[in-house]
Amino acid sequence: MDNCWIGFPHELSSDIWWFYMLESSFYWSLMISQFADYKRKDFWQMFLHHLVTLFLLAFSWTCNFTRIGVIVAVLHDAADPLLEFVKLSMYAEADAISNTSFLIFMLVWIVTRLIIYPTFVLHSTFFRGHKLLSMVPIYYVFNTLLMIIFLLNIFWTYFIMKMAVKALGKGEVKKDARSSSDEDDGATDSSGEVAAPQEMK
Repeated sequence: MDNCWIGFPHELSSDIWWFYMLESSFYWSLMISQFADYKRKDFWQMFLHHLVTLFLLAFSWTCNFTRIGVIVAVLHDAADPLLEFVKLSMYAEADAISNTSFLIFMLVWIVTRLIIYPTFVLHSTFFRGHKLLSMVPIYYVFNTLLMIIFLLNIFWTYFIMKMAVKALGKGEVKKDARSSSDEDDGATDSSGEVAAPQEMK
């Protein structure tokens, strides 16, 4: 992790440029489309997450903290394809596949966001970065935003574990624990299916 700070400022490659543009576009789309989607219990937490993420992408790009920025993004993107696969298997009513994929998703989520992220990334930004290079005040803003992301990770892990407990009791993954009270009363999506989990990012 020290290589994120050693040799600062770092040369920006075209790969990093494309990565940042795609990530920024993706989170802008999520933040805007959120207002047209089902309003879940974590609506404002999700909005805060998207807003903080966009600030982190913009500030890390501007201040050339792109190495740590890429690591943070990759860790938080790792579980996303698995979540989408869980949704697909739920829509297909493939219970065995949805249960297995949900378990894998949960393990990847916990390992990347609750173990690797605080142990390596937050430790580096809080205790190593300021020792390896002279920091400007914005560095402390970065740490605050990174900590907000971590607290949101803990918040969403609660819902994931709640779904896991329900799945163990019923033998299958069915409903998002973050559903609104209206959905809890039996709301469905346009296809008539119970709304599947949305992004837990």
